[in-house]
Amino acid sequence: MNPNVNDDNKYLILLDEEGNRADTRLACEYTDETIESFIANGYIVVSEEKFSLIIGNDPDGKMWDLQPDGSLKE
Repeated sequence: MNPNVNDDNKYLILLDEEGNRADTRLACEYTDETIESFIANGYIVVSEEKFSLIIGNDPDGKMWDLQPDGSLKE
């Protein structure tokens, strides 16, 4: 099992050249092997909490951008 995807509440996100979300997938829909392939092709594993912030659900109204290393930037 992929150590980065240890529960059903994770997302796989691919960023485009400008850092925008190009694709988003729910990790629980894929096998470990497929998830490894997504990661090898540039997808980032993101928790449900981070995903919620990325799509604009910050309780303080802050806007967050996903960085290529998986961190968030305000």
